[in-house]
Amino acid sequence: QRNADSDDDGFNDDICGELWDSMVREVVEETGIPREALGEALCIGFTRRVQNYRPDIIFFIKCTLSSDEVHRLYAEGPEHKSESTDLITMDRVEFMKQVIKTDSINMPGCHRGGVELYCRFFAQGRE
Repeated sequence: QRNADSDDDGFNDDICGELWDSMVREVVEETGIPREALGEALCIGFTRRVQNYRPDIIFFIKCTLSSDEVHRLYAEGPEHKSESTDLITMDRVEFMKQVIKTDSINMPGCHRGGVELYCRFFAQGRE
């Protein structure tokens, strides 16, 4: 939250706006999902990479499209498809179970931390 007494002339707001907007742009560019189908990006926390300690910011963004529609758009070739190897959709509860409980989905620890943040977010009923 921006301090109303600061003299930054909106500088902090501009930085936050760019961070949030860049996250939505990433989703659009890497999946092909149109911006109009995406809700507002909500920051749910941060993780840190084990190897280089680089922080990751974790967002939750609602999508109005079905998984079939998302797969169709991805198959059509989003702008930055080369930045991913595949698009997988699955039931959210099963996904959380496989990542957190059974450790049966291979992913870096910082991404696993993102899933843990999502589990906590979901458990609070904040979605």
